[in-house]
Amino acid sequence: MIRVTKLGLGTERYYLEPVAAGWEAQGRWVGAGAAALGLRGPVEAAELRSVLELTHPTEGTPLRRASSIRAYDLTVSDPKSVSVAWALGSPETAAAVVAASEASLTATVGYLETHACRAKGGLPTAGMVGAAFVHRTSRAGEPTPRI
Repeated sequence: MIRVTKLGLGTERYYLEPVAAGWEAQGRWVGAGAAALGLRGPVEAAELRSVLELTHPTEGTPLRRASSIRAYDLTVSDPKSVSVAWALGSPETAAAVVAASEASLTATVGYLETHACRAKGGLPTAGMVGAAFVHRTSRAGEPTPRI
């Protein structure tokens, strides 16, 4: 299942607070736009806040004209059967589920960069600036595959 919601300033707390508390895994930067900004590896709180403020994370310059919509949260949830296979399957099965989840993320980012990351007038951009967070549990508290 895929769910898309709008993000504004302050919404980064939903991701950063559980990571800081040790409840969730640290996110990682994805997308060609993130790489163009020098964002690689683990998501740091200050970097994510800067991106959501539409400010270059190291230079402090504006990234684009400010608007009320700072970003979108694209949540991809595996069916429960996938989580069950990951949790109860053999180590090989669990590894295959994790590999499939990683391939899904890579394909999704690639599709969005090709079809959705466009500037005014439909011109291509440097690509997507994404922060990928894998949640260890569903909102119902059930375990989910870890990448």
